[in-house]
Amino acid sequence: MNTNNKNKENITFGELFDEWYNYHCIEIAKSTAYGYLQQKKRIERFVEDSTFIQYINTETIQALVRYLLTEVSSTTVNRYCQTLKLCFDFAIKMGYISENPVYSCAIPKRRRVEIYPFTPEEINRLLGQPGPVWVKDGIVIAFRTGMRLGEIFALKWTDINFDEQFISVQRTQSRAGTKVEIKTTKSISGVRRIDIDTKLALHLIEMQERQSPASQYVFSSPCDPE
Repeated sequence: MNTNNKNKENITFGELFDEWYNYHCIEIAKSTAYGYLQQKKRIERFVEDSTFIQYINTETIQALVRYLLTEVSSTTVNRYCQTLKLCFDFAIKMGYISENPVYSCAIPKRRRVEIYPFTPEEINRLLGQPGPVWVKDGIVIAFRTGMRLGEIFALKWTDINFDEQFISVQRTQSRAGTKVEIKTTKSISGVRRIDIDTKLALHLIEMQERQSPASQYVFSSPCDPE
């Protein structure tokens, strides 16, 4: 039984969000928690922190959705709504409200867009532009492996088998603002082996020769975790 003295008559949206966040943040990645706080900043432009949750109904959320659609994509709006669902579900769990105002809203679906990979010619033009060497190295690896940026910047030299020419993806780099964290991949399927061609193997060897022998990560600077 809930023994909390708060109720919908005296709790504001800001208090609810902060309470839910502090309860929830211990079980999620730091980057996800950081994302929730960034979402709150945008929501606050429409729903003030001081608004009592008893005054937040389906119409309020629907108006918020329309406002967000003027600033961000429908896929991003969908993520905001998922966050709000979790927040108001928490309010129900705590006994502050009896219904979640988000569930009755018309929420845009996440759109799947067709992906058109770069051609070799486009990659060569991109690499020919002025820019840091480590950025270009990351582009080469991404183009030839399909790896995510977080996975690329979390690579260790021990993950690369030059003899059999493959990369073992075992971890990813997560960013929360300026903080960098190296962690395991989100799912078991994220841990995988990626075969590489001779051209990429030679490029990686050239990268290794540029670095200090003591360097543990493939991208030792500026992408090493703090």
